[in-house]
Amino acid sequence: MPSLRIVAGSVGGRLIDSPPGQDLRPMMEKVRAALFDMLWHFDAIHGRVLDLYAGSGAVGLEALSRGASQADFVEWNAVSAKTIRDNLRTLGFTDVGRVHRLKVEEVLAQPARLGDAGPYDLISMTPPYHEADYPTLLDQLARSTLVAEGSVVVVEHPRRVDLPDGCGPLARFRERKYGKTILSIYDYPFAEPPDEMEPST
Repeated sequence: MPSLRIVAGSVGGRLIDSPPGQDLRPMMEKVRAALFDMLWHFDAIHGRVLDLYAGSGAVGLEALSRGASQADFVEWNAVSAKTIRDNLRTLGFTDVGRVHRLKVEEVLAQPARLGDAGPYDLISMTPPYHEADYPTLLDQLARSTLVAEGSVVVVEHPRRVDLPDGCGPLARFRERKYGKTILSIYDYPFAEPPDEMEPST
């Protein structure tokens, strides 16, 4: 099996497996490192993480290594799902990582299929370039209960795909280009507190 490396954190430097013979596009190590440096700067690596189109699970595993408390991995391919389970076991994360062999579209339509429809603090979406309708996926995610105030969403997409600066409650606050790949990072801003009423006289 080809190997990938966890970049930093409690298991930084450890190798994980990547499924063989699959049409996968694991986020390149240098791109993953740059992404998590940005997320660290914005204090966005904590709490619950959702790794959609998880592949090897590298993004969710990197988040766990860097301090996230729980990660859910959504991956339909049976070989890939098994690889993620093996990687969780190898890194000692079986108690904080769950693998769901489901289609992402099913999860976006019915978040309760994850066992908990509540929101996530960090969501990564890295669908296969050749078969993804990115604007639709982003819209479905924005309308779901998977996001709430404070959620951060990372979408990896090819340069040929233009994503909107805003989608429902999500607002893009960073866009970074790495060769033919773009990382669009959205957040769900906290609501502005209402202005205090002037005391009556």
